[in-house]
Amino acid sequence: MSISRATDRNVHPIRELATCRWLDPVDGNQPIDHSMKYRDLGKTGERVSALGFGAMRLPTYPDRGDEIDEPAVTEMLRYAVDHGVNYIDTAYVYHSGKGEGVVGKALADGYREKVLLATKLPIWNVARRGDCDRFLDEQLARLQTDRIDCYLLHCVQEKSWPKVRELGVLDWAEQARADGRIGHFGFSFHDCYETFVEIVDGYDWSFCQIQYNYVNGDFEVFNNATVFQGNTVALCRNLYRSQPELRRASACVQCGQCEERCPQQIPVAEMLARVRQQFE
Repeated sequence: MSISRATDRNVHPIRELATCRWLDPVDGNQPIDHSMKYRDLGKTGERVSALGFGAMRLPTYPDRGDEIDEPAVTEMLRYAVDHGVNYIDTAYVYHSGKGEGVVGKALADGYREKVLLATKLPIWNVARRGDCDRFLDEQLARLQTDRIDCYLLHCVQEKSWPKVRELGVLDWAEQARADGRIGHFGFSFHDCYETFVEIVDGYDWSFCQIQYNYVNGDFEVFNNATVFQGNTVALCRNLYRSQPELRRASACVQCGQCEERCPQQIPVAEMLARVRQQFE
């Protein structure tokens, strides 16, 4: 199987991969079931696809700085939805504030009605309660919708959690739910375990999103909270050391195949070399 480069607009690498016949690693004679799997989303009562569509790093034009490749985004997002993805996640600050607008355009032509749309309030930019309304109303306009299905406080941390309570953001969110502008209310998180417990127990949230990479198969590291011990450097190191040797940066043979398949032209081999230098 050959994979075309991302610069070849005639063949989409994701679509080409989807047409391949993959065999079950346990029973090599049985094809893998490609149908989308669905999971319960927290206490929302919603069933969401196990694979969502995150809009933090959308494809851009290599020769136009940070300009988003809108046709590519529309093609990718709609292809994902057509194949079972029903959870679309973005945020106010993604792509320097331009990401939500592109997602809103991609969800036109009936696609908005097929998905749960999630975005996030940049809590670090909220100085007063009224800012919450200003941000939310702007997000509704960007996303070309009158309701955000899943609205999150973005990256709540130890330092920002007291401000959330002092400014009455939680009460504001309940009013926004009552007037129909948002549906389910949650938070995203990138901090230590102790802070996570405090925030989870501090309000009756509908759901939350935490950082987790599906290539990391060591669930025990997360279940016993080992991953959250210490500072950010320690967090990254614990995550890295939980990986088997074949998944570590030193296993890279610098063949270049991953870079050919990457729609964002990320210098994977160079970055893995830096990871190896930092953590091994």
